[in-house]
Amino acid sequence: MKPSLVLALTIIFIISSCASNHHETSEKMRVFVTANKHERALELLKKSDLAKDENSRLLYLLEVGLLEHYQAHYDESIEALSAAQDLIEVLYTARVSSKLKAVLSNDNADVYYGEKYEASLIYFYLSLNHYMKAQSEIDPAQKRFSLEKARAQVLAWDSFLTEIKNERLGQALFKEDLLAKTFGAMVHESQGNSKDDQIALQLYLDASDVFFKNYNLFPTFNESFKSFRENFANFPQMDLSQVAGQYVLETPHNQAFKNFLKSKVTNLTNKLKGLKSATANITFLVQDGLIVDKIAREYSVPLDLSVEAGVAYSFGLGNYVSFQLPEVTPAPVLEMGTLEAINDQGKIAGSSPLSVIAPLGELAEQAINEHSKAMAAKTGARVMGKYIAALLTANAIYHSGSNGKNAGMALMLATIEYNTAIAAINMSEKADLRFWSTLPSNIRMGMLNLPNGHYQFRVVYGEASSARVVSLGDQTVTADHLKFVMNNHEHKSPQREVASVSNEPILVTPEDK
Repeated sequence: MKPSLVLALTIIFIISSCASNHHETSEKMRVFVTANKHERALELLKKSDLAKDENSRLLYLLEVGLLEHYQAHYDESIEALSAAQDLIEVLYTARVSSKLKAVLSNDNADVYYGEKYEASLIYFYLSLNHYMKAQSEIDPAQKRFSLEKARAQVLAWDSFLTEIKNERLGQALFKEDLLAKTFGAMVHESQGNSKDDQIALQLYLDASDVFFKNYNLFPTFNESFKSFRENFANFPQMDLSQVAGQYVLETPHNQAFKNFLKSKVTNLTNKLKGLKSATANITFLVQDGLIVDKIAREYSVPLDLSVEAGVAYSFGLGNYVSFQLPEVTPAPVLEMGTLEAINDQGKIAGSSPLSVIAPLGELAEQAINEHSKAMAAKTGARVMGKYIAALLTANAIYHSGSNGKNAGMALMLATIEYNTAIAAINMSEKADLRFWSTLPSNIRMGMLNLPNGHYQFRVVYGEASSARVVSLGDQTVTADHLKFVMNNHEHKSPQREVASVSNEPILVTPEDK
């Protein structure tokens, strides 16, 4: 094998091993987060190889930022996520891989750039951190400052999503964020002036359009999501009523979210008209579960030999070459959730559906799996090139000694050289399993209009016979202002069956390009 190829594969082997360690770190952190031990997860992260890996700097900042957020360390979370936001701009401006990486390596040997939905969530958590800081401020000036910071992130978020939308027009991929519309509207509402109320109203109206056109792609909202995805490119030429009739079968989550939007639009419209309305005086943002895990999926490519087949087979080469790409297991079907307020007499004083506004597990599933499918043919061609290079090197070694008495020795040396190279190639083609692993599975929002008083709040998930109850703690509710409370302590995975992914390799052919 040529020294340059040996060196390159050795470097990639080391990087791939490091990436594997990162996934182990993620798995351990997820165990701590599920057990509500966020400080332990953060301690583990800061001592891990991930903290030292410059190629994974963005991922490290994302994990730190979220783990600090879960502990209500909002300043520390803002610091880490702001650094991540700055780094993303640098990475996307200077995203030029070296010639060696383009030819020889997979994503493990590259900088972690993050998925688009992950970049979008940075804006959400930065805005949320500032919002939560405002809730704890006593000084009116500081409170106003934090709310303005939250609003500034919402505006920057909108600009970011406009760029994504322009890049991905006509594609059934992440390009609009329902969370940006709904949470963004609430941040504008919190500013306490008619101008921002007008903006909030428009955002809720926009959310309805985004929801129909982009979130019927997901099974949480649409039982016909597969058909919706397959026909997505045809929708601009169709009436919305036609799309709804043929490709949308609403789920209970779909109906709950539309009712949520309808209520918000009605209340804000009445407020702007000076009419009295039963607006909510307490609203909950609930982060539930853990986002689906990233796994390795085997792909195979048929090998068309351009050298002596007999010699190639004698080295141990078969009819296919294989490689890995990342995939996620199907996101679990989300249970319906009901927000309940229990008064001092132990009775339910109010309840409402807890609407899903960000099915992050399904967003991740679509983004990562679609990306891998798109990369399969390109990756297969790259792996094929590596196999052929190793085969040609081994073939040259064999021919250099096969005409004399040392033919047997030449074959043995060539076979050893070839198998060593293939082992290094296979290690270099392990799937890149880096991802923002401490994100919740889903984010939900619910609101209640209650008489002044002290209440215990909870969420009841699923059916009564097998309900999962999550406490949101106690709150004193007053009617003089909107109160926004976030549950950042419960991250229990739902008890449900998850569809398994077949271990059978996917065969990639030239037609898949």
